[in-house]
Amino acid sequence: MLGVVVHLPLRTAPLCLPVLFRLWRGKGTASAVELAGDMLAVLAAALPGCAINGVGDAAYHGRALLVEGTTWTTRLPTNAVLYALAPPCTGKRGRPARKGARLGEGGDPVCWAHLVCAACGAMKSEGCASGLAAPWSR
Repeated sequence: MLGVVVHLPLRTAPLCLPVLFRLWRGKGTASAVELAGDMLAVLAAALPGCAINGVGDAAYHGRALLVEGTTWTTRLPTNAVLYALAPPCTGKRGRPARKGARLGEGGDPVCWAHLVCAACGAMKSEGCASGLAAPWSR
């Protein structure tokens, strides 16, 4: 299901309104991640110029969620390997590089920043790590 978070004047907390859903039809059809990517693309096309930020659990990660003009936040699996973005073509013979330098693995210690955010009507301090990387599975 894909929802839009809105702030209503009668509520103190934001509300998520469902706008799209897709049903997974079993083996041999598009995966749940591919369906989520399709919904994200539909929403991005319907709302050009708007900031669209997707959030999913650890099962929702992969290339299908790399939709132009959107961001996706998820927990990385412990076996994930992160690489820098692929360098530009060099003009030399041979296949161009598909990935950049290795940045680390999902289980590696990372530099964490503490963010203060409003959640459920209270201010909370949460740990967060961010960066720009290309997803790659082992």
